[in-house]
Amino acid sequence: MNRFIKACVAGIAAFALALIALQPAFAKPNDGNFKFYGTVQSLPAGLYGAWVVDGRTVNVGPGAAIKQKYGPIGVGSYVGVKGWLQPDGSVNATKIDGKRGNGGGPGYYVKFYGVVQNLPAGLYGAWVVDGRTVNVGPGTMIKQKYGPISVGSIVEVKGYQQADGSVNATKIDGKR
Repeated sequence: MNRFIKACVAGIAAFALALIALQPAFAKPNDGNFKFYGTVQSLPAGLYGAWVVDGRTVNVGPGAAIKQKYGPIGVGSYVGVKGWLQPDGSVNATKIDGKRGNGGGPGYYVKFYGVVQNLPAGLYGAWVVDGRTVNVGPGTMIKQKYGPISVGSIVEVKGYQQADGSVNATKIDGKR
């Protein structure tokens, strides 16, 4: 009987070692569906390159879909990240989705109407609308239904008020 118990223990141990050795074959593949949510801590100019989201490096290239529906993504924005988890813990992003209320950083939501007093060539940059600085970037939806927006145009501005008084615009709508 004692010999039988030793044989069973040896058999169980061998089976356990075989399972451990085969574990990588049964592991879930890295299928590009790694997802997490967090706050952007740093990102390069132009959006492509290495971002840091909640302490994790996120590699963003031209193939990554960057959705900025709720405003320009910037430091302080809350985002969802989807991509390929790398052995070093970083993520090669396939999709980054700015979440509601990100506003390109801290601030509270504002909406106002005014006359455009100054705007840069090409539309991206700092506008002045009724004396307020309005920051406009690639994530800003600009509607020009009634013709090109220019100095003297009346516009509706939606965005996030910043600590310095400027507004990070999420949408600018030209009016009649």
